[in-house]
Amino acid sequence: MHYLQKTILDKLRYEQPLAYTALMPEDIESSHFRYHLKQLIADGLIDKDQAGGYVLSNKGQREVDYLSNNRTTIIRTPKVITYTLLTHNSKVLLYKKPKEPYRNLWGMIGGKVHFGEDTQQAAKREVYEKTGMTVELPTFCGVADVVIYKDDEPLSHVVAYVYILDLQELPATLAHGLRLIDPAKLDAYDLIADLKPLLDGLHTSDLPFVKQIRCST
Repeated sequence: MHYLQKTILDKLRYEQPLAYTALMPEDIESSHFRYHLKQLIADGLIDKDQAGGYVLSNKGQREVDYLSNNRTTIIRTPKVITYTLLTHNSKVLLYKKPKEPYRNLWGMIGGKVHFGEDTQQAAKREVYEKTGMTVELPTFCGVADVVIYKDDEPLSHVVAYVYILDLQELPATLAHGLRLIDPAKLDAYDLIADLKPLLDGLHTSDLPFVKQIRCST
């Protein structure tokens, strides 16, 4: 993938729809940019909405989930991640995803396990990166093989090491994108499709669990 095409896709991961001028990087010749934008549209990765803004297509949302910040090639393999359920006073601390394919949806703190990294340490690191909080090592609860579908096509596939940690204290001000939620009121929020099945696994399974989750967004 050309670096300019990846630049366009990365912008749409974090905000969409975007106008033509908002998508075009500075110091890039218009005709050069237009060529690569048209190529992404021809490849079915980008659509226009009714107002003329550019958005990721369903195919584009699937593709960007496999793009890393420092790599322009797409490699389709399940991602190994951690999920950590943070709790406080019988409530759950959820994180609002800032980028596609789950932008603006609420879920557990999660992220990729780095090569050679212990998953428990990875979970602790992700909690720090997402919340700014340095916490104790979370408790391992199980492993989930999760595939989320959109329009009958796999949108993402992860193998998740699931952890839980009860927080005795919270910062006076939560970091952006975090919210403490009563589990009984989860239906009032737009949730990542795997959140409730994972919570069911935590609350109904013998721990540690091994769970296969197939759900649709």
